[in-house]
Amino acid sequence: MSRRPPSPRLLGAAVLLATTALHAPAAMAQTAAPQPATELGEVVVTAAGREQQVKDAPASISVITREDLERSPYRQLTDALLDVPGVTVTPGEGNSRDISIRGLGSAYTLILVDGKRLNSRESRTNGGNIAESGLLPPMEMIERIEVVRGPMSSLYGSDAMGGVINVITRRIGDEWNGSVRVNGTAQTNGDYGDYYDASVYASGPLIADTLGLQLSASMNRRAEDDILTASPERKDDSASAKLGWALNPQHDLLFEAAYYDQESVQTAGRTTEATAAAPEGTKSVQSQERFVYSVSHTGDWGRATSQSFIQFEDATRKETDVNIKNTVAQTAWVVPIGAHVLNIGAYYNFADLYAPSGNGLTVDGKVRDAADRTQWALFAEDEWSLTPTFALTAGIRLDDHDLYGSQVSPRLYGVWKPTPTLIVKGGVSTGFRAPDIRQTLADWGQNSRGGTIYGNPDLQAETSLTYEGSIVYEATSNVEIGLTVYQTDFEDKILRVTCLAAQAWCVDEPLSSIGRPPTTYVNIDEVRIKGLEATLDARLTDSITLKATGTLTESEQLTGANAGAALNETPESQASVALTFRPRHSRVSGFVRAVYYGEEHQAAIAISASNIVAPGYTTIDVGGAYEVNDKVTLRAGIQNLFDHEMTYEEYGYVNDRARVWAGLTARF
Repeated sequence: MSRRPPSPRLLGAAVLLATTALHAPAAMAQTAAPQPATELGEVVVTAAGREQQVKDAPASISVITREDLERSPYRQLTDALLDVPGVTVTPGEGNSRDISIRGLGSAYTLILVDGKRLNSRESRTNGGNIAESGLLPPMEMIERIEVVRGPMSSLYGSDAMGGVINVITRRIGDEWNGSVRVNGTAQTNGDYGDYYDASVYASGPLIADTLGLQLSASMNRRAEDDILTASPERKDDSASAKLGWALNPQHDLLFEAAYYDQESVQTAGRTTEATAAAPEGTKSVQSQERFVYSVSHTGDWGRATSQSFIQFEDATRKETDVNIKNTVAQTAWVVPIGAHVLNIGAYYNFADLYAPSGNGLTVDGKVRDAADRTQWALFAEDEWSLTPTFALTAGIRLDDHDLYGSQVSPRLYGVWKPTPTLIVKGGVSTGFRAPDIRQTLADWGQNSRGGTIYGNPDLQAETSLTYEGSIVYEATSNVEIGLTVYQTDFEDKILRVTCLAAQAWCVDEPLSSIGRPPTTYVNIDEVRIKGLEATLDARLTDSITLKATGTLTESEQLTGANAGAALNETPESQASVALTFRPRHSRVSGFVRAVYYGEEHQAAIAISASNIVAPGYTTIDVGGAYEVNDKVTLRAGIQNLFDHEMTYEEYGYVNDRARVWAGLTARF
C-alpha cells in the first residue's frame, strides 16, 4: 500500500477552522473593552476552557505553580506530579516514565502544552523506552502545571477519560529576561547510571507592544544502568521558538516551532539479557525525532473571546522510519450571556501513519505500509450561575470517527459554596476513546521483545461513566482540607494479551526474539474503579508549610477471562507528605518529602504481567536551596535517602537507589 497524502479538502477545512476567528464581523471588535487584570496564581484555564478561580472550577484540579517548581528539587516535570493525589508516575519498561490518573493508563491521560496535545505515540512500538513526558518543555520555560483529575471528554475528547495535564508555559516578556539551569545527579550505587540536564530560556520584545520572541533549549543525559530491566542510556534534546504578534489590543497571533530528539540505548548483558541473536555488548537503540509547528489566534470581540489554533506534528522512529503526521485544529469561543457562560467549539484531527519498508508482516502476499484516521468533534459547555452560591455546568461533545461513527459524551457538574469556607462539588460524565490506528489493523505487526503485537479489527471503542463528589473546607486562614470520592465504570476496556489467551487468529505466529508468544488486543467487557483522594495544605508557622495527599484506589475487572483481577500498575494506596522550610528575610530554604506507594497487582492475562504483587514502599527525599543573590540560586539534596532497593523480581520494575543531586539556576 502506498502512502496517501491528506485530502486537500480536509486540510482546507482544518485551516479554515483555525483561522475562523480572523474573519469574524468587525462590529464585534469595535465594542471590545479591556478585561480586568487577574492575578495569574489564582486562576486556571483547563477545567472550563477559560480563566476562572481554582475553587470555582467544575472539576477536581491541582495546580503546581512556578514558585513550587523553583523551590523544590524537581529535575523534570514528572517529579512534580508525585505530590498530586490520584496521579501515578510509572517507571515502565526501562524506567521510561508515563503518567496515569485515577488508575487509568497513560493512553487516557491527555497531556497538553498550552492547550495543544501531544500525539506521537503511534510512531513507537507499544510506547517503548521513549515516553510522552520526554516531549514536555524544559522546567525553566514552565509557568504552571494544571492537573484535572477525572474525565474532561466534553471539552477535550476521548484522550481525556482519565484526566488532563496542561503545561502552561511562560508568556513572552515585556522586557528581555532569561535563565540558565543545570542539574547533576550522582548515584551512590555504581550499578546505576548518573545523569545531568541543562536548559536555557530567553524572552523579550523585538518591537515594543507589537512583536516578541521566546527561545528555549534543553538537554538530558543518563548513563546506562548495569542491572537487567533497569534504565537504559538516555539522550534527550529539544529546542523551541515562539514569535508573538499583537495585531491590536484585542487580537494576537502566536507562531511556534519546536524540535525534539530522543534516544534510548540498551546493551545486552547490562539492561537486557544476552542471547545467541544478541550477544553481550549488542546495542539496541530506540530513537525518535519530532517536529511541531503551530499558529494560534486569541481574540477579544467584546461580546465574546476566542482561541483558535492549527498544529502540525511530524514524528519519526529513526531505526524503522515509521512516521506519524498529525494535523490538529481547534477553535473555541467563550460567550457570556446573563447568568450563563457558554464555551462552544470544534475540533479536527487527521492522523497519517507510514512505514516505508512495511511493518514486518506479510498477509496474502501483501505488506501494508500506511494507514490513516480522521476524527472531528463539536463541543459545547454552559456554566449557569443559578444563585450567587451555586453554578451548574452542562457539557456535551459529539465525536465522529471514520471507523466507529458518532459518539456523544455528555457531562453535568455542580459547584456549591454554602459558606465562604466550604465548597461542595460533584458531577457525572461520560467518556469515549477509539482504539489507536495500529490496534485495529490485523495486517500490521509491531515488533516487540514482549511478543510481536497484532491488531484486532473486531475491537470496539471504549466508553466510560464516571461519578464524582468532593468537599474543600478552609478550616482556618492557614489550613485547607479536601476530600474527593469517585467511581468509574468502563465498557469494552482494551487490554493487550497473548494471542492464545484471546483465542485469536495470530495464535500460531512465531515467538519474539527472546521467546515470548505473539500478542493482540481484546475488549474486557466491564471494569470498575473506585477511589478516594484527600489533601491537606497547612501553613504551620510563618516559615513552615505542610502539604499532604492520600489516595485509595480499588480496581476490578468485572467480566471476561480475568474477572476479579485488578488493573495493572494501579497501586491500591498512595500518599505523600512534604514539609517546606523557608524563613522570612533568609536566603536559605529546605524541604523533606516522603512518598508512599501501596501494593500493586498485575493480572496474569496481561502481557506486561509477571504474576507479581509488588509490596508497598516509601521513599524520602531531602534538600535545600541557597540564594546567592537575586540572580543565582544553588540547590542540593538527596533522593531516596534511606536507599530503598526495588528489584524487578520483587516489584516488576527497577527504580534508582539513593542519589545525591546538585543544581544551579542563573537569571538575567
